[in-house]
Amino acid sequence: MEKETKDSAFKTLYLQHYKELERYCRAMFADEDLAKDLLSETVSRAYQNFERIKDISSFKAFVFGICRNVLRKQLRDKKHFEHLESAEHIAADMPQDRSEIDRLYRAIAKLNDMQREVIILFELTGFKLHEIADMMNIPVNTVKTHLVRGREKLRLMLSQENISTPKT
Repeated sequence: MEKETKDSAFKTLYLQHYKELERYCRAMFADEDLAKDLLSETVSRAYQNFERIKDISSFKAFVFGICRNVLRKQLRDKKHFEHLESAEHIAADMPQDRSEIDRLYRAIAKLNDMQREVIILFELTGFKLHEIADMMNIPVNTVKTHLVRGREKLRLMLSQENISTPKT
């Protein structure tokens, strides 16, 4: 693939998924600099490996898979996980009050790793269950289980704080 063609194709596909990817990075790291680092490293690796993608329609899963791998590497290297304390980018059906949003993200941060990631991928970035299963290399039913249990834990935590949650 010629460089100009590659650049154009990558840019077009990336711009279609930029907001979702940015939202995912911000949800995984409350620290804006860490989220930007994650996003930057993801884009760099996705561009470097763009020619490996066989089906352009799977670009979203391709770039999010890279993001998950970069995230894991960053967490291993830094040996810590920043808890989610704020959010500037939220899904349309999330609470509109800033304090409720902050409490929601703190509650999400209290979920176990699998539930947190499934909730973020499904609710905040809009992946379908089978896409999440492919990315995480787990069965669709396992994704459903983590989603149901994560939602239930969120409802319980948030009801204790009197925060409304979207109906799912």
